[in-house]
Amino acid sequence: MSMPMPPRVRRVFCGVAACLGAWATPAAAQVTRPTVGASLSWQSYSFDAATTLGIEKLGLASLYFSAATPLIDRLSLSVTGAWAKGAMSQAGGEQLDISGLTDTQVSLTYSANEFINLSGIFVAPTGKESQTLKESIVAGAMASDLFPFKVSNWGSGGGMGVNASLAHPAGPVGVGLSVGLIGGREFKPLGEGQFAYRPGTLVRIVGALDGTVGQASKASLQVTYHRYGSDQIDGANLFQSGDRLQALASLAFPVGGGTNGIAYGGVTHRQRSTLLESVIFAQDSPSQNLFVVGGGFRTPLGSRVLQPDAELRVLRRSDSAGQGFDLRVGTSLELRNGGSTLAPSARVHYGKLEVRPGDKGSFFGFELGLTARLRGAR
Repeated sequence: MSMPMPPRVRRVFCGVAACLGAWATPAAAQVTRPTVGASLSWQSYSFDAATTLGIEKLGLASLYFSAATPLIDRLSLSVTGAWAKGAMSQAGGEQLDISGLTDTQVSLTYSANEFINLSGIFVAPTGKESQTLKESIVAGAMASDLFPFKVSNWGSGGGMGVNASLAHPAGPVGVGLSVGLIGGREFKPLGEGQFAYRPGTLVRIVGALDGTVGQASKASLQVTYHRYGSDQIDGANLFQSGDRLQALASLAFPVGGGTNGIAYGGVTHRQRSTLLESVIFAQDSPSQNLFVVGGGFRTPLGSRVLQPDAELRVLRRSDSAGQGFDLRVGTSLELRNGGSTLAPSARVHYGKLEVRPGDKGSFFGFELGLTARLRGAR
């Protein structure tokens, strides 16, 4: 069995892109008051085909933190980051793990008006950018798109970028557009004395539409495109990540009695990636499609809000290896007290995984979470 490409060498910038929360919507709202938040979670998966898969359990404990504050008129600062510990129990009984801070994102945003935002982004290399082979194995297992782990990248060497977003009504329809670019710095993912690696520059374009349907329902559509430059190893082009195209549609609607519902569905297509240089630890990646459908409800219970939800993720790959489905069902309870919010949550997972054509197994998982948020006075 050939040595797998370290996860940051294969998908390093996916982790950087995921931490850029400001890119998730075409135009982020202007920060008008200080806000701090934290989210603690535990996720675990158990596999019944341990001999075939080579893994009995995967677990992740993570703590996300965020803070945002206005600085001067129209200028705001936000910081996000995480600490996480991932663990793997292999079929032979060996225990592997990886732990530490992830990279930290610092964003400085200028809101020209209520429609336009311009952001400068710095990804501080606070994460574990150099990993051992065993640590890379754990991180690589958690990087599968099938499993929605909160963290799948512990460090990518840091980077810098810019983002511009615009949102404006066009008659009865709201239109949004966001364009961002981020470049990474060179680092050594396997430690000193090893090769130097630089991830390819990422360009991300997001377009969105939303509008009212009927009397009180709201429909939205978001399309996202990722374009990756070539990854480099010791200055030579190494790996061309496949471009990604994502479409996500949702419908929010009133149910009655103060309850609101939402239903959504989407697909993410990733093109085949190509290895540009022949190295023993790397290989091409097949194209794949990730389908997601789900929904939930928000039901007020006095000062509390109950939020049951369900989601189905189906991963299909051109080589049939590592594909399957994951069904998640659970709920959260939002507790409010003035400017503070506390939300415990619990969910269970069930699914099937095809390790390779003809070798299938099922898995069971659960996740427990606690989110806290505090907003200051204006």
